[in-house]
Amino acid sequence: MPCFEEIFGLAMHLKYIEDLKFNLKTNFNGVLLVALYFENEIEEKEIKDKFFNKNKEIIEITNKEINEFNLKLESKYNYLPSKPIEIININEIKKIIYGHKGIDSISREYTILKLNNCLLDTENSIKNFLDSFENQLMPFQGRHTQKIVGEENFKLIKEAFDIYSLGYFETSVFIMGKCLEKCITEFLKKNIEKSKITNTLEELDNWSFDTKINRLKKEKLISDNDYSKIMSIKWDRNISSHPSEKEEIEKLRRDSSGTITLCINKIIDFSKKIEEVKSEVEIKQDRTKELLGGRSLHSSFLK
Repeated sequence: MPCFEEIFGLAMHLKYIEDLKFNLKTNFNGVLLVALYFENEIEEKEIKDKFFNKNKEIIEITNKEINEFNLKLESKYNYLPSKPIEIININEIKKIIYGHKGIDSISREYTILKLNNCLLDTENSIKNFLDSFENQLMPFQGRHTQKIVGEENFKLIKEAFDIYSLGYFETSVFIMGKCLEKCITEFLKKNIEKSKITNTLEELDNWSFDTKINRLKKEKLISDNDYSKIMSIKWDRNISSHPSEKEEIEKLRRDSSGTITLCINKIIDFSKKIEEVKSEVEIKQDRTKELLGGRSLHSSFLK
């Protein structure tokens, strides 16, 4: 993950591209006012040449900046789940400008609509990039994540983010796997205390991560789908924490973004499950107190 300075640099570069695109749109909108208004063929050729050349210059600068931005993403941040930003199709714009007919407002409005449509691919690709970049950051730094997973788990997630930002992807996977195991252990503990699992807390302390996951499945506390996903996370965590083949490490690095996203989703799921179990226990305790309180009052009344 890029550091703050790099993120700021990417944002400023993208802002410059947006400004260039805005200038291009401003020029296009000029069609509705004065441009492409002509009275004869000679005048038409001169006006179209002038209008195209004016926009061509902005398009070429914009496409140059887009290509440099894409090259930066490919060379330094190719692990980001984003696609390159689309360049503007200058040939299509030229075709629309020189194909324009008519000087009435309806004809010019139709031309401006077609010109603006030529920018949609670029605009959508920028939006998709921002969405994918946000999705990459949000699993680590979502503003509501701390409330859902609790302070201790959030510290581990924040630690994983900091390490990921330095490029130590496999270490980040290990920390996230560690956090998930912590959540699963807490969930099993609550179920043992609730007598849903017939084991002791001392036995739980000696269980491996693999045993904990299989026990969740045996007790039907997770679905088969979740079981497969959690086992996959466990496998990746083991690769990151033990000596492994070079090919396995490289694959883990490539898959680290998806593994971490999957992991944070499971951490959130188990955090919610833990709260549900806690609520059930508290309700049961409250009802017990009410019953005991009622008996006491009844006994006092009899006396």
